[in-house]
Amino acid sequence: MIGRQTVRLRQFPGQNQGQGTIVLAGAIGDYGKTTKANKHGIGEMILKKGTIRVNLAAIQPPQSRSPNGTGLYKGISGTLMVTETFAAYGPFYKTGAHKGQCNTSNNNATPLAQYGSVQGVGTVKFG
Repeated sequence: MIGRQTVRLRQFPGQNQGQGTIVLAGAIGDYGKTTKANKHGIGEMILKKGTIRVNLAAIQPPQSRSPNGTGLYKGISGTLMVTETFAAYGPFYKTGAHKGQCNTSNNNATPLAQYGSVQGVGTVKFG
């Protein structure tokens, strides 16, 4: 592949981040699983034709990163603009001062239902 090529992604995160499913289309036609970011902010897309390591810390403002790849994706680099969507339905307090209100605490409220997705578009180049 010569020059930059367009790629699109669609990912559905797993529980507690990581272990989601991902589909890439365009310059890359592949699918697989994702991992949670390690302590350095690096996650992986473990695809059928190779693995792409991605700097997930870059999901803040747009910036170019140089991920590493294996298999078909060795030497890949590029930038993707992504949008994350998350929705949850929480439990209600059954007692106390907040009885009847939605419990949105990160400490003791397990969502009754939730949905998350990540979609993006950008360009990649193979070394």
